[in-house]
Amino acid sequence: MQSTHKIPGGSATTWSRYLVSQASRGDYYTHDAQDRESAPTQWHGPERLLCSYGIDPGKPVELEHLRSLMHGFSPLTGEQIRPAGSDKTRVAAIDLTYSPLVRAAPGTEVSWRPT
Repeated sequence: MQSTHKIPGGSATTWSRYLVSQASRGDYYTHDAQDRESAPTQWHGPERLLCSYGIDPGKPVELEHLRSLMHGFSPLTGEQIRPAGSDKTRVAAIDLTYSPLVRAAPGTEVSWRPT
């Protein structure tokens, strides 16, 4: 099952701090279940596009870059890259969460543990 949550533009700074700081502690965004270590954050996307925003795709995500992008501005030039909507607000990000869907017959006990 998938749940979708819009991150409002007004929350971009808070969310960018959360994503970058949690990654360094190894929560579920970057946790490697096999060796129990935290993986560094990384950018995904076309290298040419990332470089056009002054982002080195080979380096971990930096707070200032992420915050600028979530606010809708280029981290390199400060130019607006995503216009505000008709209500003058922006969605900073979309948070997608995938969860297993477990169905069982009535009266059947189901046990599930993530691996």
